[in-house]
Amino acid sequence: EEQEARHRQHQKKLLIERFSQIQGKREQQHQRKLAQLQEQEEERQRQEEERQRLNEECLQRQLREQMEQQDTHRREMKRMSRQAHQANQLQKLQKQERARQ
Repeated sequence: EEQEARHRQHQKKLLIERFSQIQGKREQQHQRKLAQLQEQEEERQRQEEERQRLNEECLQRQLREQMEQQDTHRREMKRMSRQAHQANQLQKLQKQERARQ
């Protein structure tokens, strides 16, 4: 009977150890899964930040190009205005010259 009690006690001890091992493994798996999820979230955030950075660069480039086009257009309009003014001046001078002759 005493031997049987010791045997039961030993079996109980083994079961508790086994249960603890299983719990420990589950906890490790859980921690690994949490770490993996955290890594995935950090990677997702990095990708999102990179996407936003690239988008911002693209918008800045488009804005710069648009401003350059406007500047070019403005310079072209000024040049054409000067040419028209010079042509008008030339016509006036030619008219005056003909009138004198």
